Amino acid sequence: MHDCGQYFKGNSMLIPTKDIVARLLPHLFGTVTFFIHEQGKRYVAYRNIVPRMNTSQTSIILPAQCVKSSSMDTEFKLQIPMMTLINGQQEYVEVSFKNDKVKIIVRKLTIEVGLKLEVRQINVDGVVHLASMMKFCNGMEAADNESSGLDNCRKGLEVHQRRWDPQVISVCLALYLRSPRGYEDFKKSGLLVLPSKRLLQYYKNSIKQTTCFNEDNLKWMKQEANNKQVSEFGKHGGLIIDEMSIQDDLVIQKTGDSWSLVGMVDMDSTNNNIDIICNGKKKVQLATHALQFVFHGLTGFRWPVAYFGSNTATAHQLCSTYWKCVDVLDEHGFTVDYMMADGASTNRAFTSMLFSSNMREQKFKFLDVFDMNHSMCAIQDIMHVLKRIRNNIESSKLENNTKQGRYLYLNQPIVWDYWLECFHFNTQNGFGIHKKLTEDHFTLTPASKMRNQLALDVLDKNMLFLMKSYQAALHDPERLSSAISLLEHTSILTDIFCNCNQPIFSLCDSRFQSLNKTLKFFNDWEKNITYSVLYMVSKNLITHETRDDINSSVTGFISLCELMLGKGNSINPGYFNSDIIENLFGQQRGIRNGLNSNPTLKQYGPSNTAIILGQCSVSNKSNSGKSASFFSASVPCALNTVRNKCNSEKKRPLRL
Repeated sequence: MHDCGQYFKGNSMLIPTKDIVARLLPHLFGTVTFFIHEQGKRYVAYRNIVPRMNTSQTSIILPAQCVKSSSMDTEFKLQIPMMTLINGQQEYVEVSFKNDKVKIIVRKLTIEVGLKLEVRQINVDGVVHLASMMKFCNGMEAADNESSGLDNCRKGLEVHQRRWDPQVISVCLALYLRSPRGYEDFKKSGLLVLPSKRLLQYYKNSIKQTTCFNEDNLKWMKQEANNKQVSEFGKHGGLIIDEMSIQDDLVIQKTGDSWSLVGMVDMDSTNNNIDIICNGKKKVQLATHALQFVFHGLTGFRWPVAYFGSNTATAHQLCSTYWKCVDVLDEHGFTVDYMMADGASTNRAFTSMLFSSNMREQKFKFLDVFDMNHSMCAIQDIMHVLKRIRNNIESSKLENNTKQGRYLYLNQPIVWDYWLECFHFNTQNGFGIHKKLTEDHFTLTPASKMRNQLALDVLDKNMLFLMKSYQAALHDPERLSSAISLLEHTSILTDIFCNCNQPIFSLCDSRFQSLNKTLKFFNDWEKNITYSVLYMVSKNLITHETRDDINSSVTGFISLCELMLGKGNSINPGYFNSDIIENLFGQQRGIRNGLNSNPTLKQYGPSNTAIILGQCSVSNKSNSGKSASFFSASVPCALNTVRNKCNSEKKRPLRL
């Protein structure tokens, strides 16, 4: 330390503290630290300190990764590899000692060190450490020539010569659809060079979206599946059906020389003709809902196939449009193997139309009307099932034991009061066992009841662990036994169907045993209550709709696996929910069209195109959260073909 202090003091430099030197010694020499006691005091000592020779360049010790490129009396050069790769290649920093001056060269950029440094071991070590820690900006791909992104920003560049990366278009399209005026203001600010509004409109309208079955959209779907190299097994999948409220608005639209009205109920020609026959006349109605069909492949490929303007679609309308969609998809190379919908009354009536007898007896399998050798499955959305189970528990109260109201009972009561007790127990010490629980989970509103995550958090394995922990602290732990039994089976459903990272490859998978065990639990509960004369069925049991939905979700999934598994294929249980269609509706409502609560039917179609081209942000308030996005598709055709002079000459003049 004395010699170190003298050296730094003689060079008019700040003397390092004892602690700093103690931290440097193990890195410089690989020393071993130990303690010695002298005159009643304890000192820190170091072994393996070997002084390095600094008298000549030949005695300089370099790390193994460094290369000495030149060693002369007047100049000493070495190459040091950088920490980061640039364009996938290893880059080096060149350091030159010459006439006590040090130069650092990084990718043809020369940096001169202001201090005069001799070629000594300590100086070489310091420069090597400095150069090896240098990082190159990897915000954009480096190249010897100007990149296309930088080239777009050159002043004086003609606007039609700019070429935009698809990711840039995707982000700009999301910003433009959220607020067209905001995007224009941001573009005019000059902070960034952005695509024009006209170009984004070309992307947004690259496909002419219309209600019912659009041939251009179906061709785009097939083209994109081929571009993504989706396998034949991946072209098997299911149709997810759901409705979204829209604004009832009538818009006059001009296409070429023709005019049309957009915003009326349009459920395809078959249903429209049936309505004319039933009413005895053609009746005009404004559409209040958009009925959406989404194809979800077994390997993850998904696409919004068609949408319809509806006024709460009836069961027979759903039936005819479903089979028409199955036929149309088959013509374009896609096979429908299952149907999924939520638990609305019209969906239940439609599902019952698909079966010739009891659905449970047929294991929720029904025949394809176009191919009697092909079977399909009716699978209820598991997220809606779990929300229904939570809602049944939430309506079950201890006070309902002596008055009207739901009072779930299975050997012991299963009431929402126990969940509230667990919540207060979870937060009483400040360190929550279940860290996701909040007041929103227990103070439910009509809107929060629709959010998937709030239901999952009170039915998963974390809630099970919390309730068992609370049970251990009670004087009467037996009163929670039935609630814990229920959570043991709901946690199985959440673990299996909320995990997208563990596909099923074989029917021997242990998860099938767990699902059958869960199904047996709910069916036995139903039998015990139904056959008992001591309790009222409607009071002590979950609703019959919920019981049917549980059977549909579990049995339908198992039946589909029995039909499709084999030949090395796999099925991902995390795909069997309606999150992708809820995600699409969330974007239509909260992200697209200037934050409208509900878009019009005219806005709905072009927004679908924008969502397909690049799904970026998703509303946090959507039922499905931020999961289950669509693939970012490529543009189906050339943009703005009218610019072509030949097409301009062929364009028909407007007739006056």
